[in-house]
Amino acid sequence: MELYRNELGVVSVGLPAGSSAITAQMINETTVSLAGVNYNPTSSIASVSLPFSATSYDHEFDVKFNFTIGAEIASITEHVTVVTGVLTRARAEILCAGKYAEVEPIVRKVIEAYTGQSFGKWTGTYRIFGESESELQLPQRLISLATLDYNGVTENVTSYQIKGNRYFLSKKRYGLTVKEAPPEESIEYTVPGGQTIFYPFRSEARFGEDIEYSVSGVWGWESVPVDVQKAAEVLFSDYVCNEATYRNRYVQDVSAQDWKIRFSGRTWDGTGNVIADQLLDKFRLSGMAII
Repeated sequence: MELYRNELGVVSVGLPAGSSAITAQMINETTVSLAGVNYNPTSSIASVSLPFSATSYDHEFDVKFNFTIGAEIASITEHVTVVTGVLTRARAEILCAGKYAEVEPIVRKVIEAYTGQSFGKWTGTYRIFGESESELQLPQRLISLATLDYNGVTENVTSYQIKGNRYFLSKKRYGLTVKEAPPEESIEYTVPGGQTIFYPFRSEARFGEDIEYSVSGVWGWESVPVDVQKAAEVLFSDYVCNEATYRNRYVQDVSAQDWKIRFSGRTWDGTGNVIADQLLDKFRLSGMAII
């Protein structure tokens, strides 16, 4: 089941009739007991509320319900995925009351497929090979860097900076202390009067070709960008309204007599709506210009 980030989560499962002694656990890297399990003997539904911290970022975990049925001890596990909605529930309810859970996952998948990225927030590690460049291109947007390792060496993260709208990682060129600066990095010294002296044998720090870098941190977006939310609104309206304009659906021309419709070549390349595509184009990872 899916739960939304920053919303209070409740996990429910159906148990065999006559179940008793019901407990619940949240299982991820560790196992945490959950208090306050509710059980409705009429419907045989057990439910438990999760701590707010469980939905504070995108991730996956299991909720395990343990119970006794007859003389047997049994359990049922529900897999939970926490996701970030591309549109707030309040705004979506204005556009399509009562259809948020039905339409939001569809719109989110369409936007993610078109842009090549998720607009959630998660922690994790990516392994990336260097290409002998001064900057390491990241597979996803990096909010904050926790650790950087390669060849068994753990780097000092304060020696690095996130650049290019947070899609690139590079070493700080100047302003480092002697302790922070790698041996090959240049160090600057400002003398009285404002002139700057650089180490004369400095070389540009590069991420070695075919060297695997392990980059850990917080990835994604603190909040969904405004233009992504606007695109989501357009697509929400399309999915719940059968009167979407032909222009927005890439229809190139219509013959009124026999209703022959000819679509433009981009019909199958985008989200299905030209306005949504235009709003999302700058977020596409494939071929995007990152500055």
